[in-house]
Amino acid sequence: MDILKAPLQKIQTEIGLKAGVELSVLREDLSHPFLSGNKWRKLKYNLLDFKNSGKKAILTFGGKFSNHLVACAAAGKILNIPMIGILRGDETVINPQQTFLKQCGMHLLSLSREEYRLRENAEFLSELSERCVREFPELISFPDELFMIPEGGSNAAGVRGCVEIMQDIPIDSTHIMVACGTGSTLAGISIASHEKQNTIGVSVLKGENFLPESVVRQGEPKERTKILFDYHFGGYAKSTETLNLFCKNFSNHYCIPLEPVYTGKLFFACIDLLSNNYFPKGSKIVLIHTGGIFDFKKPLDF
Repeated sequence: MDILKAPLQKIQTEIGLKAGVELSVLREDLSHPFLSGNKWRKLKYNLLDFKNSGKKAILTFGGKFSNHLVACAAAGKILNIPMIGILRGDETVINPQQTFLKQCGMHLLSLSREEYRLRENAEFLSELSERCVREFPELISFPDELFMIPEGGSNAAGVRGCVEIMQDIPIDSTHIMVACGTGSTLAGISIASHEKQNTIGVSVLKGENFLPESVVRQGEPKERTKILFDYHFGGYAKSTETLNLFCKNFSNHYCIPLEPVYTGKLFFACIDLLSNNYFPKGSKIVLIHTGGIFDFKKPLDF
C-alpha cells in the first residue's frame, strides 16, 4: 500500500518565538488521501491480524462522520477485503462519507443509538454477527467468519501501530502533543517516548473520567503523560465560533488544514498554553496532525 512517510514541518509563530520554543508539526495527514494520520496507524496491525486469522470479512463500527470507517473502506477497496460497517444512529440522510463508503464497496448496517451502546457487550456482538450472516450471505456463511475491529481501531493492535509514530519524531523533542478520543494514539506515543519526553493529550471529549482509564487500559503510559480536559469546546464534534475562526485563520496562514473535531482543538490548546508560558524556554514541541480532512470529490483512483 502506498503510505508516505509523514514529513515534519517547522512553523514559526510570534507567540512561540516570544516564548523561546521550537514548534513543529508531524504531518500524518499527508501520508495518504484516505488512509492518513492515526487511522492508518491503528489499522495496520489489525489488518495483518485479519490476514493471519483465516476469517472472511471485517466488521467494524463508527458514526456517520467516522474517519475510521473511511480508512477501513479505503483499505478494503485497496486490499480487496470485504468490509461491514456498523453505523451509529438511524439517520437516513446520506452524507459524503457514507457515499464514499459505498463507493469503496463497504456494506453498511445501521443500529439505533441504544443498540450501538452495546457494541462491547459479548452477547450483543454474538447476535450482531448472526444478523450479519442473514444480511450479507454473499460475504459470510457463519458468524465466526467475521473479524471484529472496535470503533476507531482502538485495541492492542491499534496501540501497537501508534507506537511507530515515534519513529518519525526527533529524539530531542521535549513535548509531543496529540488530540485524544479513545486514547489509543496517546497510549502508543507514551509507550514509545523517551526518558526526557513529555506526552500531552488534548481531550476532545467532555468528561474527565473516561479517557485516563482508557489510556491506561490500552497501554502503559509514562508518568510524564498528561491529559488536558479544558479544550473540548462542549464535547465530541462540538465547536464554537472562536474555534471555527481559529481553524480558518491558522489553516490560511500556515497552509496546514485544521478541522474543529480533533486537530483544531489540539492546535488551539498548544497556542493557548504558549500564551500562558506553559512550556519552559528551549522546549521543542511536536504536534501530531492526525488527519481527518478528506476530499471526497476526488476520483477513486487507487
